[in-house]
Amino acid sequence: NTTRNFQLCFAITPYSRKPVWRSIMRFTNSDRNLKHYWDRMPAIFFKPGSTEIRAVMANQANYDTYVESYSELKLKMTSRVCMRVEGDLLTLTINGVLADLAPGYCGTKYQDTSNVSVWVGDKFYDSADAELLSVNYTTIPDDVDYPTCLTVRNESTVPLGPLIKKPVPGTPMLKDPRRIQFGRLLADAHSTGRNFEVSFDITPYSKKGNRTSILRFTKTENNKGSKFDNMPGFFFQPKSTTVIAVMGRSGEHHASVPSSQEIPINRTSTVKARLDGDRFTLWINGSFAGALAGFQGLAYPANSDVSVWSGDRFHPPADASISNINYTALPDGEEPNADDGSTETPSDGSSDGENPPTGSPGEGSEGDYWAGEPDGDSEKKEAADEEGPGDGEASDGEGSGEDQAGAGEGSGDGEAGAGEGSDGEEAPAATPAATPATTASEKAPAPVPE
Repeated sequence: NTTRNFQLCFAITPYSRKPVWRSIMRFTNSDRNLKHYWDRMPAIFFKPGSTEIRAVMANQANYDTYVESYSELKLKMTSRVCMRVEGDLLTLTINGVLADLAPGYCGTKYQDTSNVSVWVGDKFYDSADAELLSVNYTTIPDDVDYPTCLTVRNESTVPLGPLIKKPVPGTPMLKDPRRIQFGRLLADAHSTGRNFEVSFDITPYSKKGNRTSILRFTKTENNKGSKFDNMPGFFFQPKSTTVIAVMGRSGEHHASVPSSQEIPINRTSTVKARLDGDRFTLWINGSFAGALAGFQGLAYPANSDVSVWSGDRFHPPADASISNINYTALPDGEEPNADDGSTETPSDGSSDGENPPTGSPGEGSEGDYWAGEPDGDSEKKEAADEEGPGDGEASDGEGSGEDQAGAGEGSGDGEAGAGEGSDGEEAPAATPAATPATTASEKAPAPVPE
C-alpha cells in the first residue's frame, strides 16, 4: 500500500555503467510504462552511460515530475538514496545530502492506493547492474489541508546546499565531477584574498542559447550592479563555450574578460584565473586566454563567509560537469603585473560595451554580458527544452537522444538500444537542465524518463 506522503529509502551498490536507461525500482498500479495514472509512484532509473539517478514521482497534474542526483554514485561502493514526498515537495537525498527538489504536489498527490506492485528492475527497461538492499517505504502523516501543505513546503524549501560545510584552504572542492545545477550552493563559509588564483576542470556537453552559469563566488544576493556580486564569476557565452570571467572591482562591479577561444565539447578542460596586483588573467588548458588591467587600488579586499555557487540563481546552468575547484589566496604584497608568461597586452577592463577586451570583440563588454538575461522560469524551461527530447522524440526502447550523462563518463549522447520487453512506448527522455525550487524560483516542468 502507498500513501500520499511517504519516504522511500534504499542502499544501492552499482557495478558498471550502461549506455542506455536502466531500471532500479518501480512502484506501480498499472500495466503501462508512462503517461497514465499510477505508472510511476515512484520509478527510479540510472541515466545512460552513468550511475546518476533520476527519480520520477508522478502526480495528478504532471506524470513527469522528477528529481536527479546531479552526480554519479561510486562504482562498487554502497550509497544510501532517499526520496520523499511531503507537503508540496518531492526531494532526493544521497548519503544524507539534499541533491534536488521539485514542487507542485499540494492538491495533486495520488490518493492512498492498495495492491501496488513493486518491481526491482521493471519490465520496460533492462535492469541496472547493481545490488539493492535495505528498501524501506515509510508512510508520513497526510496533509491537514491545502494551507498546511504549503506551510510544509515553505519550511522545507531552502537553497540546495551547502554541499561543503567547512571549506578547507588548499583542498579542492568537488574532487569528483558533478553536473552544474541551477542554484546549487557549494559552500557558504569560503574565504577569499585580495590576490588569488582559482582553477577548475569543466566538461561541456552542448552550447545553449542563453548565457549560462558555471561558477560564482559572491557575498551578495544580487545578480549584478553591486559590490562583491562576482569575485569572480564564470559563464559560457550564448551559443558558445567561450568562457567569460567576471571580476568586480570598486566602481566597476562586473568588469569582465572572455576567453580568446571556445573550449571543446565532450572533453575536459582546465580553466584558471589569477588576480595579482593590477592584472586579472585568464588561462585555458595552460594557455593565455585573456587579461584585464586596472585593479591596483580598486580590487576587493580579502573576505570571509563568501558563498560559492555552481551554477548561480540568475542564469540557466551550463550544460557541463565541473570538478577540482581550487582557490588559493595569494600574498597581498606581490608586485603588480607579476610575470604570468604572456606577452599579450591586457585590456583596460572596460565593461561598458564600447571598448571590449582584446581577443574576442564585443564579448567581454558589460552591454553584451548582461544582454539577454533569463526571464524567470521561461528561460529555464527553454534550457530544458534544448537539452532533451520531449514527448514523441525518443526512439523505441531505452531512450535515445542527447542525454547529458553524468560527469566524466560520456559525452552525454546516450545512444539507446532497443529495450528488452519494451512495449513500444517512449523511453526515458534526455536529461534536461533541471532547476531546483526555491521560494523565489521553481523548477519549470520538463520531460522526464519516458
